[in-house]
Amino acid sequence: MLNIFTPNTDKLETFYEKGRFTLAWRLCVIFSLAFIVLSVVFVKSSLVGFLTYILCLLISSFSFFYLYRTKKYRFIYYFLAISGTIIQLATSNSLMTIMHLGDFLWMILIVTIAFFGIGRKFGLIILCLHLLNISYFTLFTVNPNIEQLVLLDLSGRIALMVEMIAATVSIAYVINQFMKFHNYSYSTVTRSNEELYEQNKVIEKQHNEKSILIKEIHHRVKNNLQIIISLLRLQKNELKSEESRTQFNEAINRIMVMSLIHQKLYQDETLADIKVDSYLEDLKNEILKLSNLTIPLTVEVNTDVTRIGLKTIIPLGLIVNELMSNSIEHAFHKNEKAIISVVLVPKLNDFFELIYSDNGKWKQEQAESSSFGLELVETLTAQLEGTVKRELSDDQTLFRFHLKNLDIEK
Repeated sequence: MLNIFTPNTDKLETFYEKGRFTLAWRLCVIFSLAFIVLSVVFVKSSLVGFLTYILCLLISSFSFFYLYRTKKYRFIYYFLAISGTIIQLATSNSLMTIMHLGDFLWMILIVTIAFFGIGRKFGLIILCLHLLNISYFTLFTVNPNIEQLVLLDLSGRIALMVEMIAATVSIAYVINQFMKFHNYSYSTVTRSNEELYEQNKVIEKQHNEKSILIKEIHHRVKNNLQIIISLLRLQKNELKSEESRTQFNEAINRIMVMSLIHQKLYQDETLADIKVDSYLEDLKNEILKLSNLTIPLTVEVNTDVTRIGLKTIIPLGLIVNELMSNSIEHAFHKNEKAIISVVLVPKLNDFFELIYSDNGKWKQEQAESSSFGLELVETLTAQLEGTVKRELSDDQTLFRFHLKNLDIEK
């Protein structure tokens, strides 16, 4: 048996679809019952009133059976709002002998139905039509209506009561349905936020655990490289050849460059890139510890590049190490004071410029004597998708690199 107040909503997917369908269904039931009563009341007293309510009954009955067969509620909201507006415009300005108290409640109901069932734009159109109707009624119809009013008999008073109760109950039901939608939306958003908060806590915990693990890995790698450096230094002490000692020092320096990277990674807050100024300062200090120069040595490091990506920092460190080692070995034999300058300048599209210079008096044959070091510099420059220009003079050696900052975090 069909339950007229509890529609079948199994085929409707969302809470909002079910809510709008249920509202349209129950409004049609309320309208049909009210208009049946009103038609019976006016069947003998007013032919115009009887025909008006019969028309309204046909509209509500059609809507009821259309919903039952199709479940397409959106068309019904359009149909009820438009037909209701037309009837209100006609009756409020043509029926002069009856009171129009219920008409204004019906206007409010039609506007709320349009907003709730269709949306804001259509609701505003229906609202404007009813505002124009109210303005016209107030300016041109209300006085003739008052002059022609007749006293209501018992059936008229019952009809007015039924009409106003039906309209008021319908308005209240629309408001109640709107509040249900609001509460459902609020609870859904709140629940989603709580779930997101819990997920974020889990993700943050996992991130912290991974960060700690990765930092521990870098710490262990750094320690292993330090062990290798210590073993190489012990082995160097056993060597008799000065050339072999020099080569061991160069190998130790290169491993030390990579060891410093891992040290910075487990000390720094971020694992994505490294503070280049701090790294170059530490690299400078480590190289100075190994320097055997007998004259004062000053190394000036200036950088406007704040952070360097992981794919860039090791090649950059090796380049600086090779150049400083070569300068210490070849450039300052005739100097009273040694000065090395390392400058980093940011460029467009993640490129930067490395300007390396010293005040040594290089000779061309000296520059070519450390062929492996210079070949390594050229290889590392190509790895960073860059170029290098070397300028030798009697009072200065300068290298100008144009390098790419690879894999820098945006």
